[in-house]
Amino acid sequence: MRIGVNAVPLRTHGGGARYVFAELIDRLLAIDTQNRYVLFAHPLAMDVIRGLRALRPGPAAGASAEAGPHADSRSPADSRTTIGSQNGASRLRVIEVACEEEIFDHADAFDLYFGPLNNLQPRIYDRPSVAILHDIQEHFFPQYFSPGDLAARREIYPEICRSATTLVTISEFCRQTMIERFGLDPSRVEVVYNAPQSGLSAAHAEPSAIGAAPAEAWARDPLPQRFFFYPANCYPHKNHALLLDVLEAMVRSAGSASVPPPAVVFTGFEVEGGFPLREEIRRRGLDAHTRVYEDLAVDELRTLYRRAVALVMPTRFEGFGMPAVEALAMGCPIICSDLPPLREICGTAALYVPLDDATALAGAMQRLLGEPALRGDLTAGGLAQAPRFSWDVSARRFIEIFDAAAARFRPAPAADRTAAPRIGILVNGTLTPDAIEPAIRSILDNHDPGVVIQILLTKNQQPPRLPASFPALRVVTVAERGPAAWSLVERFAADERLDLVGELIAGRSRLTPTALHSLADAAGRDGESPILFGEAWQHEGAEPVRSVARLRELGDGRWLLHGFVHPEMLFIRPRQLAAWSEGAALLGRSAADWRIELVRLARSSSRLCLVRRTLAVCDISGISMAERAAAVAGGVEVVHLSDGRPVGGWLRRLKPLLKPASRMLPGAWRVQGERWWRRLTRA
Repeated sequence: MRIGVNAVPLRTHGGGARYVFAELIDRLLAIDTQNRYVLFAHPLAMDVIRGLRALRPGPAAGASAEAGPHADSRSPADSRTTIGSQNGASRLRVIEVACEEEIFDHADAFDLYFGPLNNLQPRIYDRPSVAILHDIQEHFFPQYFSPGDLAARREIYPEICRSATTLVTISEFCRQTMIERFGLDPSRVEVVYNAPQSGLSAAHAEPSAIGAAPAEAWARDPLPQRFFFYPANCYPHKNHALLLDVLEAMVRSAGSASVPPPAVVFTGFEVEGGFPLREEIRRRGLDAHTRVYEDLAVDELRTLYRRAVALVMPTRFEGFGMPAVEALAMGCPIICSDLPPLREICGTAALYVPLDDATALAGAMQRLLGEPALRGDLTAGGLAQAPRFSWDVSARRFIEIFDAAAARFRPAPAADRTAAPRIGILVNGTLTPDAIEPAIRSILDNHDPGVVIQILLTKNQQPPRLPASFPALRVVTVAERGPAAWSLVERFAADERLDLVGELIAGRSRLTPTALHSLADAAGRDGESPILFGEAWQHEGAEPVRSVARLRELGDGRWLLHGFVHPEMLFIRPRQLAAWSEGAALLGRSAADWRIELVRLARSSSRLCLVRRTLAVCDISGISMAERAAAVAGGVEVVHLSDGRPVGGWLRRLKPLLKPASRMLPGAWRVQGERWWRRLTRA
C-alpha cells in the first residue's frame, strides 16, 4: 500500500510537533517493510525532512531523485523538489509543495491518506484516511484562543474527527472527550501514545544525586546547584505564572538563610498572546533564580532532566504530557497538576497537586528538596513506567491501523446483496453526448453489479455507440438540454424500484471509483434521512483540482454550501422522501434550482445525511452564467444558521459570479485568494 503523508503544516521551528513527526516517520520507515510512503512538505520544512534518517547519506549517498514507477510525472519546468530515499530504496518519496491544494496533483500516487499534524487537508476522501488529532483544548479553555483560531478549531477539528476513516489520538482522555463531544463511533477512534525523542530514552537515564556532574558537557552559563525544570512554550494553559508565584514566595521566605532557595530552569518559546515569561521574571525580581532557554539540543535537555530536582508541570490542560514521558525515561522525578492524562501517563510515579493550588505545589517542591528517599522512589517508579512509551511500539500500532482503515473503508463485498441499496444513476448526455461513454465507464469502475444506469438525451440527439462490454441501457429523451427536472429523476426511480437515485452530467463530471460504495456505506449507517449529500472535487477545464464542493459545518450550528451543488453530490431516497411532506412539496414545484433548495431544506430540517466522501470530479468551466446566478439566488456561499436562515453580507453572494474571472490568475494565487476571500467574508 502507498501511504500519502501530509507534512505541509510542519516547520523547521515547530516545537514538540517537529520531533514527534520525525520520530514517528523514522520508525515507520525502519519497521514497515510492506508499505511505501509519499511525503508532502512545504519548502520551510525541508530541513526537518532532510534530517530524517532515511534521507541521510548512506550506501546510496548522493544519488539523484529516483525514477521509475514513482517518479514525478510533471514536466521539469512544472515540478517542485522530489527526493527519493537513499537508505530506504523506493519506500520513501518526498515531494515539495507550496500549499496543501497541490497534493491534488499527486492524488494518483497514494492509496491511503495520512494526516499526522492535526490536519486532513485537502479533502481527498475517495480513499481510506487516518488522522491524528492531539486534543480539543478549545472545548475546555476557549478563552485561551483568539476568535479566529477558535472559529477555525470549531470547524476543522470536528470535521477531522467525522471524516477520517480512523481517528488517532494520544491518550484515553482525549479519545473519550472526542467521542463524547462529536458523537463518534468508538470503534473508529484509536489511542497511540507518543514517546520520548531519541536521546531522551531510558537507555540514556543515569539517575544521580542533586547537583552531580552530568556525563554531557554543558557549554552555556553555569546551572544552579538546585533547580526545578519546566520545559513548555508559553501558552496560557501552561500556567507559568503559578510556578513564578511559588518561586517568589520561596525566595522571600529564604531571606538570609544559609541555604539559598532553589531556582527554576524554563525552556521553550514565548508565543503571541501567551505568557510574557521574561518580562514577568524581571518584574518580580527573579532573574537570579531563573534561567530561560529556547531551542536546546537533545543532549542539553538530557543534562537538564538529569540534574533537576524534579520536572514541574503546573499546567491547566494536557492532552498527553510529553515532558512527563521524557522525565519518566530519564529518571527525573515529576510534580504535576492532577489531570486525567497525566495520571494515565505517570501512574504512581509522580506527585500530583490540585489545579492552581500554589500551597500544594510549594509543599510538593519542598518535599522533594528534603526527602531524598521520596525522590529515589519516584525515579524508580518512572523508569518502570517508561517502557510503555516507545516509538517502535507506536509505529507498529500505526501499521496495524493503516491496514485496518483500508479494510474498514472498503470491506470485502458480502455474499448476500439483498441488504445493499439499489442505486440508480441518470447519465445526462444532453450537453455533451460524446462524453456519455466515459461517464458510464466511471460508474462501472465502481464494480457495483446492482447499479442501474439510464441515459438522458434530447429528442434530436442520437444514442451513442457503446462498447459491447457495457450492459444494455435504456435511453430517455427530453425536450431541453441541461440538468434533469425532478419529474424525470422521480420517474426513473419509480420504474426501477430504486433505493437511491442520482444524476451524472456527461462532459462535466465523473464518479470516483469508490462513490457507490461510499453511498451504500452511508445509507447503511443512516437509514432514515431522505437526502444523502457528498463532496466533489472541482477543477476548471485543463486546470488541476483546487477546491472541493461540499456543505461546510462552521460550528455553533452555522453552515454554508461551498462551491456548487453538483447533481453528482446529491442522492435521494424515494421512499423516505415520500414520507417527508415538506420535501415532497418542494420537489412538486420542481423549480430549476430544486437541488439547492432541497439541500437547504433538508439541512435545516435535520433530514440530510452528510456523506463525508468524495463522490465525483466536476469541471466547473462549462457552468453557465445562468446556473451561476441560480446558485447565487439559492444561497450558495452564504452562511446559514441552524434553522436555515441566511446571514452575512452581500459580498459572499458574488463568489459564483466572480469565480470565472479568477481563472486568469496562476494556481498558487488562486489558492491564496481563496483564503483571503474566506477572511474577508468571515467564513
